[in-house]
Amino acid sequence: MTQSSGSVHRSSTQANTLSPTIFWRLAEDIPKPLNTALVVTSIGLPVLLWWLVTTFGNVDPKFLPSPAMVLEAFGRLWSTGELLKDTVASLWRVGEGFLLAVFLSIPVGVLMGSFASIRALLEPLFGSRLHSPTDLVSRHWRGTKNYSHFHWGLFLQLLDGHGYREVRA
Repeated sequence: MTQSSGSVHRSSTQANTLSPTIFWRLAEDIPKPLNTALVVTSIGLPVLLWWLVTTFGNVDPKFLPSPAMVLEAFGRLWSTGELLKDTVASLWRVGEGFLLAVFLSIPVGVLMGSFASIRALLEPLFGSRLHSPTDLVSRHWRGTKNYSHFHWGLFLQLLDGHGYREVRA
């Protein structure tokens, strides 16, 4: 019985003294070949899984197109100039929404943090978290082009995220 407890003690001591591999060393560089292999894996593995799912899975291409379909569409949109035009339009909309949210939420947040009456008036509206990113995504998939929901959601997120309660003196 003493011998078995001694062997258990010896194996747990050995487990504690194992040296870490190159992969798990803290604050040290890893060899260049390992770095390259990890970079290639981090890109290649998701693309491989994407290709496998779209090739062998029963997935609607409208929901998840194959890598080949995406590359073909990219080439078509790039050559016609639609990609640049649509990208600029999207960035413009996002910028408008962000600026609108900033210019509205900061003053409202300061007012709510400064005056209990304004906070009592507006907190039920903003505190209920009426915004939902999943609703925005579902609207996009259904083809609804109403981006006011995005602006409203960003406004509420900025207002909530800036912590109007912390402004209180």
